[in-house]
Amino acid sequence: MGNYISWAREYLLKIVPDEDQIIKPEWIQYYDDLPIDNNKKITAIVTGVDLAISQRKAGDYTAIVSVAVFKEKSLPEVYVLPNMLNKKITFDATLKKVAEKHEQLKEYYGISEIFVENNGYQESAVQQLKNMGVPVKGVTSVIDKRARLSSVSHLFEQGKVFFPKKNADLLIRQLTGFGSEKHDDLSDALVIALENILSRKFNKIGMAIGDIHRVIPYDENFQKNKEEYELEKKIKYYERLHSLNERGFFL
Repeated sequence: MGNYISWAREYLLKIVPDEDQIIKPEWIQYYDDLPIDNNKKITAIVTGVDLAISQRKAGDYTAIVSVAVFKEKSLPEVYVLPNMLNKKITFDATLKKVAEKHEQLKEYYGISEIFVENNGYQESAVQQLKNMGVPVKGVTSVIDKRARLSSVSHLFEQGKVFFPKKNADLLIRQLTGFGSEKHDDLSDALVIALENILSRKFNKIGMAIGDIHRVIPYDENFQKNKEEYELEKKIKYYERLHSLNERGFFL
């Protein structure tokens, strides 16, 4: 792929400041085959789904990105699977694609976890998928896209995310050109998957570095008004941020 940032500046005349670049091209790692033969075992198959129900010409795409997770002593190794989706499709077609993806992954790998962003109108898609028998988990984010991508950037920097040599160019462009690319749907879908992978490391030990960016699983049994629920989560986020600041984490 070369240096996409340099290419975008020269040929597309895009303004991409170095200091604003979250994922650097030199962090991108590739693989030929999954390292199953190297005494490694897949511990999870995780799929992130970024929904875009609208089919307007200027609207976003629905994106589905699946990854294979290999557990390591520190950070997990994540291999992006090549069969990703990035397409403008109807609501019903989206539900069908997600259900098909789950069945394909479960049949091939024996395991499959699906995470779908659960903000606003997307909640109905999560509920309908559950009604279809798909064990999907809705997730609610409380920070913006740039902060979310930043929160998982250390995985790329430390060489823990690997991409297939084919069918990943668009995803890589959205990651390395974040903020200048017209669309970021594939990037968002991958971030959804990575956030949920990282959240497992912090759930059992309470507050830890990176936890302030963790996606919050949607609790369908929560009886409070949804606005109060979201407000409570935001308050907890800022309280944790303040706690880290008091401890000199950001100095």
